[in-house]
Amino acid sequence: MRELIDDIQEASLSNRDHYLGTVVTSKGQEQDHFYIVDGQQRITSIIFLFHKVLPFIEGDEKIAFRYNCIGTSDQLRLTPLGRDQKFFESIVSGSHPVPTTKSQKYMLSVLETVDEWVCRYEAIDKQAFFQALKRLQILHFNEENHVNSIRLFQTVNDRGIPLTNMDKLKGLMAYHLALVDQEQEIERLNDNFGKMFRLYDDILDRAKANQVDLITKSNFNEDSILRFHFVSQNGVDYDATSASVLQWVKEQLKEHQNSEDSLTGLVQFVAEYTEGLLLFFESLDQIMEKVDKSPDYYKLFSILGLSATLYPLVIKLQLYELLSSNVGGKSLINFVEMIDVRVYKIRGTDPRAELMRFTGKINEDYSAVQVANFLTRFASNWMSDASLKANLSGDMYRNPVLPYFFLERSIQLSGLDLSLENLKRFNSSENRLRPTVEHILSQELNLNPQDYGFEEDEFEAYVHRVGNLTLLPKQVNSKLQNVAPTRKIDDYMKPESLIDEGNRSNGYEDAKNVAYLIHNQSTFTKDMLDARTELLIEFCLNRWPLLTQVSALEGELLGAENASEVFPETLPIALIPGDPQEFKLALLQTKKAKITIFYVNGSVEERVWDASNFQPTSNVIGNLRSRPEFRQGVWQQNNIRNIEVQTYWE
Repeated sequence: MRELIDDIQEASLSNRDHYLGTVVTSKGQEQDHFYIVDGQQRITSIIFLFHKVLPFIEGDEKIAFRYNCIGTSDQLRLTPLGRDQKFFESIVSGSHPVPTTKSQKYMLSVLETVDEWVCRYEAIDKQAFFQALKRLQILHFNEENHVNSIRLFQTVNDRGIPLTNMDKLKGLMAYHLALVDQEQEIERLNDNFGKMFRLYDDILDRAKANQVDLITKSNFNEDSILRFHFVSQNGVDYDATSASVLQWVKEQLKEHQNSEDSLTGLVQFVAEYTEGLLLFFESLDQIMEKVDKSPDYYKLFSILGLSATLYPLVIKLQLYELLSSNVGGKSLINFVEMIDVRVYKIRGTDPRAELMRFTGKINEDYSAVQVANFLTRFASNWMSDASLKANLSGDMYRNPVLPYFFLERSIQLSGLDLSLENLKRFNSSENRLRPTVEHILSQELNLNPQDYGFEEDEFEAYVHRVGNLTLLPKQVNSKLQNVAPTRKIDDYMKPESLIDEGNRSNGYEDAKNVAYLIHNQSTFTKDMLDARTELLIEFCLNRWPLLTQVSALEGELLGAENASEVFPETLPIALIPGDPQEFKLALLQTKKAKITIFYVNGSVEERVWDASNFQPTSNVIGNLRSRPEFRQGVWQQNNIRNIEVQTYWE
C-alpha cells in the first residue's frame, strides 16, 4: 500500500496517469453487479484510499466522488463476501471494528498505512493528488461466462501475492463444475473453501500465540495442510507435495469428466473431497484450540515440538475422535508423544512409510486399542528399550528432546504439574529466558580432568552425555561459562526471574537436584556423571514406556456411569515390605522403588519411583498419593485398580 501511494503521488507531481494492473470480473446475476475474480485486494485498497481522501475534497465534487467511487451506506460499490462484509462496511462508515480474520487484519493494516500517510504528508498538493486518483487506470476483463473468467484469472494472475496450490485447487474445481453448469455446487465449493481459509487463519493465530514452531514457519501455509490431508488418506505417497496433490486432483477431475456418468461422478467427487478436506482443517483447528487451553497439548506441540511426520496421524485421530481415547491408563496422544520422544527425537530418525500406511487405513471402524497396538509395535521396532539405553548413553547435547526431557524430569522431581501459565513462562519467547542446555562439567574444562576422575583424553567422550547435562534459562547459562561445578550451586538453585510464586514447580528442578548433589559431595566426578546418566535413562524408560500388554486389552473403556462399581473411595496401595517404617528405611537407602500399576482391564505396567528427594520426615503413602497419576479423580479416570510399591537393593 505504501508503494501504491508513492506511485500515485509521483503521478500527481508529473501530471500523468497511473496504471493499477488487471482486474478480472464475471457477470453477476443482477444488472450492473460483477464478481471480482482477480484484483480483490487492489480494489479494496483503493476504496480505503478514496475513503481517506474525502476530506481533501470540497462541495458537490465530494458528494459525487463518494457516490461514484465508494457508494452510499445503503449500496456500497464494493461488498466483500462472508463475514468480512460487516467489517468492511463498519470501516467505510467510520467505525473501528476489531479484526478477527486474516483478511480483516489485512484491511485494517491497509487503513492504518493510509492514516499514517495522511498524517505525515499534510503539506502535499492534495488537490493534485485527488486529480491523480481520478485518473487511475485499470485493464478490465469482464467475462459473462464463469468458466472463461476462471481461465482468464489463471492466465493473467502474475501480480500481487502468488497463488497457493489451495487457491489453484479451488479454481480448478470451480472450472470443471462450471463446464457442467453447476452454479449451486460452485457456490457450495466457494463456501467450503472460504471456511477452510478462515480456519487456517485461526490455526495460524493460535500457533503464533503458543509458539507452535512447525506451523509458524514461513514455509507452512494452507498447502501444508492440503498435503497432510492427502497423505492421511492415501497412505502410500508419503513424499507427496501440494503440487503433486494438485496434479492428482486434476487427473481425478479429468477422469470423472470423461466417464459415462460424468455429471454425477464429478459433482460427487468435488463434494466429498472438499468436505473431507474441510473436516481435516476443522480437526487441526480443534487441536490448536487444545494447545491453547491444555497443559499436556501445549507441552507436546509447543515445547517438545511434535514431528511434522506425525501431524497427519494426530489430525486424523482427532477427526475420528480417537486422540483422547484411553487405553491402558494412557490416552492415544500419550502414545503419540512416546513415539515422538523415543523415535523422532532421541533416535533422530524419520520413519514414514509404515506410519503413513497405517494412517491411511484409519477410519470410523478403528478402535483406540488397534491404534495403541500399532503405535506400541512401531515404537518397539524403531526404538526398543535396549536401543533407547544405547542412545541415551551417547552424545545427547544437541538432541531436540532435551528441553522437554528435563522439563518432565523436573515435574517428576517436584511432584507438581505446571499450570499453562507457568509452562508459557518456561517456554519464554524472550531470548534471555529461553531454556538452554547446560553442561555441569563445562565443555571447555579449564581444570585438570583427572581431578574429576577422568583418565587422560577421556573427558571428551563424556562431556555431552545426558548425565552431564541439565537445563537453565539462557541468561543463567551464559553467566556461568566455564566455572567449576561447585561454583554453580547458587545459580542452579535459583534460576533468575523464573521462580514461581507459591513455591510451585518452574521447570528447572533438575538443575536444583544437581545442585544438591554437588553440594553434598563437594564435587561432580566421572562416577557421579555415570550414576546420573543411569538414573536419567531409568527415568526415560519409565516416563515413556513401551506397554507390551496392550494387545491383550479387550472391550470398551470403563464408562463414567459404572465407575463407582469398580473403584473404591481411595486408591489401594500395597507396600513391599508391608511395614511402613521398614519400607521407609529401605527407601531412604536405595532412593528407588518399583511401582507396579494394575489396571481395570487386566493390563499391568511397571515404573521406577525416583525417590532421591525423599526425606526421613516424608510420608510414604502421602508422597505416592500426591503423584499426578495417582491423585484423586485422576487414577479413576486412568482406570487404575490398585498399585504395589516395592523397594529393592542395588
